[in-house]
Amino acid sequence: MKKCLPSVVLSMFGLLLCSCSSSYPLFLNTTLSEAQSLKQYCHAKSISSIEVQKADSLAVAARAKAKEGKENEAYWMADAAASYYRLAVAKYELAAAKAEVAELKRELAAAREQLNTYKEVLNELENMSNP
Repeated sequence: MKKCLPSVVLSMFGLLLCSCSSSYPLFLNTTLSEAQSLKQYCHAKSISSIEVQKADSLAVAARAKAKEGKENEAYWMADAAASYYRLAVAKYELAAAKAEVAELKRELAAAREQLNTYKEVLNELENMSNP
């Protein structure tokens, strides 16, 4: 039993080291895919901003670092690229939402104006029927 203990401890230590090995290649591919999807969305919505330009250059640099075998650096660049794309999309959607709110406010003001006109007409009709 005592002779088996060191081999068990060593095998557990080996398993621990294997589980702690870098998973940057997996994260890198996932993050690059996310960045590519966001880039396509930005292109489809015609979003062209400084954030998109930064994201484009970071995505290119991330792919170059990945080809050099520097997955750690590539991952962080790809993550930054995806973040810049997300920021560009968020700003685009915020601007669209603000425009929609402004349009709804204009419609509400017009509806209130029309309601006031109807109230005035109703008051005049009531005054005409009650001399």
